[in-house]
Amino acid sequence: MSAHTAETKTARPEKPRRLFYLGLGLLILSAVVGLVALLEWLAGWWVVLPSELTLKHTRLHHTNPPRGRFVERRWARDNPRFPQPVEYRYNSQGWRESREIARRKPPRTWRIFYVGDSFTEGCVPEADTVPRLLEQALNRRFHHTGWRFQVINTGTSSYSPLIYYVLVRYYLAPYSPDVVVVNVDMTDDYDDWKYRRGLIVDEAGDPWAVPGRDNYKNLYLETQGGHVRANWLTRLTFFLYRHSRLYILFRQKFEGLKIRLARYWRQGTQPVTEMHAQGQYTRWAWCRYQWDEFTRQNVAFTLDVLRRLGRWCRRQGIRLVLTGVPHYRQFAQPGEARPKWSDRPHREIARVAREVGAVYLDSLGGMRPHVVGTAQADLYYAGDMHFNPRGNRLWAQVHIAAFLDPNNHLLPPSLNPEKGE
Repeated sequence: MSAHTAETKTARPEKPRRLFYLGLGLLILSAVVGLVALLEWLAGWWVVLPSELTLKHTRLHHTNPPRGRFVERRWARDNPRFPQPVEYRYNSQGWRESREIARRKPPRTWRIFYVGDSFTEGCVPEADTVPRLLEQALNRRFHHTGWRFQVINTGTSSYSPLIYYVLVRYYLAPYSPDVVVVNVDMTDDYDDWKYRRGLIVDEAGDPWAVPGRDNYKNLYLETQGGHVRANWLTRLTFFLYRHSRLYILFRQKFEGLKIRLARYWRQGTQPVTEMHAQGQYTRWAWCRYQWDEFTRQNVAFTLDVLRRLGRWCRRQGIRLVLTGVPHYRQFAQPGEARPKWSDRPHREIARVAREVGAVYLDSLGGMRPHVVGTAQADLYYAGDMHFNPRGNRLWAQVHIAAFLDPNNHLLPPSLNPEKGE
């Protein structure tokens, strides 16, 4: 037998061996993929993906999913005093309503639309939201008059005045609103700054559309600690956070490891920590006691949008209510010479309301007796800026009082609360 023949015979078993290892590798890979898919499915019992909470929109940037439903357990987990998970239900318009709202308004129906962000939408059970509590109070007080009140909650997370304008003018107007209440949040100037880069205006310069954008293609990404210049690893974590329930559950269950990983992942990114560095606006900027020129420009833009909305509502005969969302840091606590945040945004909103003939609802002043001297967790969620159910109910009482104040003229002309009707 030649040497060549011997070498050929000894080499033959290598091919089946390679096929065996290839098949084994594919089997292991399939098992891993299947296990991850199973864990993703199981994580769906506890986790809701951010990508499932809102949908991109061509004119409103994003909306709640029509006829969507999900349960938020985060606040119940972190706030034992409020153990009830928050269920969100949306009607076909994407509004947080358990009912459908017909375009044609029934006779002797007074329609009040609430417009705002997550504070208006409510991080509480629907029964504890401001629109629902106001509707119940008005219908209970005036049930014998023949008038029926519909208070409709269109609040959507991360909305701001640019989207409020488009929403009210082009989407709510066909529903014949009598009153529109706009809750301006303390992040609205920041959100307007983000959205205006894709803003489309009409021939009069009024907002016409705020198209949705893919934030993951941006040069900078927004984090709780501010903006960072994104590298591939940062983009990957953002992608997983938006699309992987298992990843979110992992972050929730292993907070300490998450912090250590975050420190590692930040290596190689370029943080934007200086105020307005590289053209990046700072969240909460208009809550500072001192404004720089960049802040003044951005606040002026947001206030101008509110003026445009006020002038449009006045031409349409719609009563407009402007108010600011009261944040805990805008209330002075014992031992503080002044609050950590300024109340200047609320004063600016009040000034715009006077200029356009709108009603200004002083939520900050109305809430002050209830908030000053209390711990944040008494009225707001622990570790969160939103009202808990107790805080939301107190906030609702401020709104109810404003509607019952005859000087505001927010009810049908035939009704006069002073007469006890």
